[in-house]
Amino acid sequence: MIDLLNIQRVSSAQIVRQFGVIQEKLNEKNLIVTHHGRDKYLLMDISKIESLLNQCKNNCSNCQAYPLPIDLMNESFLSVDLDFSVLDANASACAYLKVERKEAIGKRLDHLISGFDDSLIKAKMAYAAKSGEVESFDAPSPLYPGNWMHVRCFPFRGGAGCFFVNSTARLPLDHRFVQLTALEEALSASGSMGRALLTPRATLVQADPVLVELLGLSAAVLEQTMLSHIIPASHRVAAMQQVEQVLSKGGTANFATKFLTNAGVERPVNVTLAQLREEYAPSGALMLVSPMHN
Repeated sequence: MIDLLNIQRVSSAQIVRQFGVIQEKLNEKNLIVTHHGRDKYLLMDISKIESLLNQCKNNCSNCQAYPLPIDLMNESFLSVDLDFSVLDANASACAYLKVERKEAIGKRLDHLISGFDDSLIKAKMAYAAKSGEVESFDAPSPLYPGNWMHVRCFPFRGGAGCFFVNSTARLPLDHRFVQLTALEEALSASGSMGRALLTPRATLVQADPVLVELLGLSAAVLEQTMLSHIIPASHRVAAMQQVEQVLSKGGTANFATKFLTNAGVERPVNVTLAQLREEYAPSGALMLVSPMHN
C-alpha cells in the first residue's frame, strides 16, 4: 500500500538548485513543490502513480481514477456538468463549501453557494466547458464576502473543473510584485543605475545591460564572477564586510566603493544591497550600482 501521507514540501528554488538530491528523495517521499509559499505541484515516483491507479482499478469497479490524489491537495477541486451539478469535489472543496462530499455530489452549485449565478466563477466555468480553454483569474468569493479566490477553470469530462484557493492574503503581495517589477524596469530604462543579483557566496548573476556597460565586460564574463574580484584591493575589505553583513545577517547596506573596469580603470560607484530570502533561508542579495562622478 502506498503511504500518500508521507509528504515533504520543497520550494521551486530548491528544485532548481538541488534536483539531483530531491530526485533521490522521491524513492521515499512524495514531494509538494511550493512557489512563493503556495502549494503548486505534486511530485511522485512514476511507479507509485502506476501502483495507485492499479489499486483504484482493482478495488473500485466504478472508480474514475484521477491522475493525482486530489484529496491530499491544499487546493480545492470540484467538477460540474453543463447544468452546474457537482460531479466530484475533494476534501478541501467540501470544507470550503461546508458540506460532506456525499451531500455535494449531484447538487447544483447555486444550491450550495449563495450568489453563484451572478458570480464571475460561473461565467468562466461555462466558458471553459464550451470553448475548451483554460483560464486563471482572481475573483471575489461568492460564499465569503470580503474574501478573494484564485481560480483555474478548465474543460473536464464533458463539463468543467476548477481548482481554487483563498487568495485574500496573497493579493497585496501580487500588487507589490507588480510595483517592484515596474520599478526595476524604470531603473533599467534610466540608464543610470545597474543591477545584478548576488548569490549567497557573493558571486554575480543576472547582471543587467547597464552594469555590463559600466564595467565594460560581457554578461557572460560577469556571470558567476566573485564580486570581490572586481573591487580593487584597497577597497576590498571594507566593501566585502558590508556585503557579508547583508548576506548573512539580512537588512540593507549602502556604501561607496570602486569597481575595476575592463580597461583597468578604478570606477567610483555607489552600491546598495538588500538581502533576498526564500521561504526558510537567505538566497542572496539584490545589488544596485550607480556611478559616482568626481
